[in-house]
Amino acid sequence: MVGAVILAAGKGRRMGSRLPKQYLPLLGRPLLAYALMAYEKSLVDRMVLVVDPDDRDRADAILRRYQIHKVSAIVTGGRERYDSVYAGLLQVDEKQVLIHDGARALIRTEEINAAVAAVSAGNACVMGMPVKDTIKEVGEDQSVICTPDRSRLWQVQTPQCFLTEEIRKAYKKYLQEERSGATDDAAVYELMTGKRVCMIEGSYENLKVTTPEDLLLAEMILCRRGWKKDNEAGIC
Repeated sequence: MVGAVILAAGKGRRMGSRLPKQYLPLLGRPLLAYALMAYEKSLVDRMVLVVDPDDRDRADAILRRYQIHKVSAIVTGGRERYDSVYAGLLQVDEKQVLIHDGARALIRTEEINAAVAAVSAGNACVMGMPVKDTIKEVGEDQSVICTPDRSRLWQVQTPQCFLTEEIRKAYKKYLQEERSGATDDAAVYELMTGKRVCMIEGSYENLKVTTPEDLLLAEMILCRRGWKKDNEAGIC
């Protein structure tokens, strides 16, 4: 049995919108709906949805509108991302868990199933893709410190996948020790367990919608996939 924690509690301030980005319309549908629909069709058995308390009605409306039946719990997110992840993990009963950012609306069901297969084999793993650009490490004065070997660099995506008990204990320890600075689940796992994670290849289309430009790109990708505009869905 595999569970999933879907994170949708962020404010998305970089989007510059009064409406949290996960509820902004993509071809007429709330952005969050696409990830939920992909997970609904996947091999994941159950989902926990983490939302801001002010957005509970919006989340409920999406579940009803798009017939999302695998969400068994909606929980309140915390002040930071890692608080929200831990709140979601506390509701997961399955042996393995996928953690996914709701803002990654373009995840495909087949990619989710590949992650399920990897974690079901006992691997802690992270979806990602090799970087395309040369990367520079830059100091505070904006001078270049070094140029890492691009062939060994990957851009990290979600889902990130773990044995539930291991990642839950890692997050509990991380919060108890009042750590900070971890920007993804794998970083918490590596720091708190001393174990490594493996990378599984996703897709360059699995982008995180963060800015208005990302919304435009996401709509272009959805159109290419054959999605049509839903003029009756309305905005949550």
